[in-house]
Amino acid sequence: MARYSDVAALLKALGIKIEGDDLRNRLVVQKVVYLAQACFGLDLGYKFKWYSRGPYSRGLGREFGRIVKSMDSGGGELEWGRVGEMRMFIDRLRRIGDDEAEVLEIAASLAMLCRDIYPPVQDPVAELLRRKGFLKKEVVGRVWEVVRSVCCLGTGGEH
Repeated sequence: MARYSDVAALLKALGIKIEGDDLRNRLVVQKVVYLAQACFGLDLGYKFKWYSRGPYSRGLGREFGRIVKSMDSGGGELEWGRVGEMRMFIDRLRRIGDDEAEVLEIAASLAMLCRDIYPPVQDPVAELLRRKGFLKKEVVGRVWEVVRSVCCLGTGGEH
C-alpha cells in the first residue's frame, strides 16, 4: 500500500474528515501524521522540519491531493494497534478548543519542541509562546498537559 493510502486510512480510522484543498485541511493532515509518527510510533516514512506552523513535511504536502482522492474513494483499512489510543488522544485535544486545526498545530508543535529540536528546549510551552505570540497561554498549557504525558516523557521536555 502507498504511503498516501496509509495516511488516508489513518485519518479515516481517527474520524478526521478532509474535505477540500485548503490551508486548514492541509494543516490537520500534517499535524496528525507528525503526531502519529512522533508520539505513537507509526512509521509512515515522512520527514518533518520546523516551519512557521510547526512540524511540516514537504513529501506529505506533495501527496495531499492523492490522500484526499484516496479518502474520497473510501480509503483502505489501517492495521495498527494504537489507533484507539491515538483516537482518545485526539478526542482529548478536541475538548480543549473549538478550532481542531489550531489545537492540533499546538500539540504537534509542542511535541516537536520536546522531542525533535536541537539544541533541546527546556520549556516547550514558553518556547512555543515565544515563537507564536498570538496563541493563548491557557490553551497552550491545557494542550501541553495532554501532549506531555504521551509524547514527551523521558525526552527532557517534561516542563
